[in-house]
Amino acid sequence: MENKKEDLIFEKNQLRNKFLPEYLFVDEFSQINIFKRMLFWVLKKIIQAFIWIVLNPRKDKVCELDEKEVERVYNREARFYDWKHHMTTRGQDLKWRRSAAQFVLNCFNNSQNSIVCLDLCTGTGLTAKEIDNIFHLNKVEGLAVNLIGLYYNEAMLSRARKKHSKFYSQAVQTKFVRGDATALTQKKEGFVTIDESSVDVVTNVFGIGGIKESINNLEEVLKVLKIGGLYYIYDMHKPIKELAGEICIFGFWFSMPYFEKRVYEEITMPLVLGRLWGWRDTTMLFYLINFVTYHDKQKDMYYGFKKIQFNFTAERWWASLPIMPVASIIIKKEELSKIEAQKRAEVLQDFL
Repeated sequence: MENKKEDLIFEKNQLRNKFLPEYLFVDEFSQINIFKRMLFWVLKKIIQAFIWIVLNPRKDKVCELDEKEVERVYNREARFYDWKHHMTTRGQDLKWRRSAAQFVLNCFNNSQNSIVCLDLCTGTGLTAKEIDNIFHLNKVEGLAVNLIGLYYNEAMLSRARKKHSKFYSQAVQTKFVRGDATALTQKKEGFVTIDESSVDVVTNVFGIGGIKESINNLEEVLKVLKIGGLYYIYDMHKPIKELAGEICIFGFWFSMPYFEKRVYEEITMPLVLGRLWGWRDTTMLFYLINFVTYHDKQKDMYYGFKKIQFNFTAERWWASLPIMPVASIIIKKEELSKIEAQKRAEVLQDFL
């Protein structure tokens, strides 16, 4: 009995080591000289001044993302959301959303002529617009996308619907609905319900950081996806020292991992994302995804995610500073054995 318990602990630790890289837990910058600290302080003040003047983030306390705060933040920001989003990403978000759109197009296989795509946290419909655009440009025939843009805030959805009137792809049929990303399959007054095993593809571009119960969202996505269905996520990720970006100064290229880390922790998260959008650090989600499971009690089946692809890069912000670390992941719904599902659930519980 004791040996069996030890074997389970060993297997659980193996699973943890497989999906959770060391850089998530190690402080790689414990010894930094005074010159670098002073230089960062000066640059930080310049960047902070730029953000306060140009973007005008909220001055009140950044609270937990409860339902009332979500409504308050996005009712206020809906009118200028697109402009502020482009400003905070230096227009890079357009590239990321087009990447998601291309992903949806590539999801068609030889046996399919239609798919259901759920665009979570659709906001003002920016990703939906690019999906429509990519299908129009490729002039696909015989393919059809039933695109559902889901969001919590009605003010944002109202702007999305106005854009939808200008969409022109015959292959994409789009509707924008109010829904709760943490309760997709549950009946809630005023929100739509998504049927289990009804969706082929889910996209979420810069949205999961705004979800308070993000693990609940992942579980709900497992429910609504068909077997083999794919989930595409693009969001912020804390800097990785060994993958730091480079900046050119007078013809010489320099890597500044310490600068990237401090900007992320002291400016990007609390000021740009926290105060402007009420955002959370999404780094751990890219890895905890591997441990999320769902037990279909009616069929007595267990499901989880399989990682298909993961990418990380330090994108360039204004002044070409490589201080915008982002990551994308593609995961697939797959069937699990009961034992495997239990091991994953136990690892996940350690982090909740």
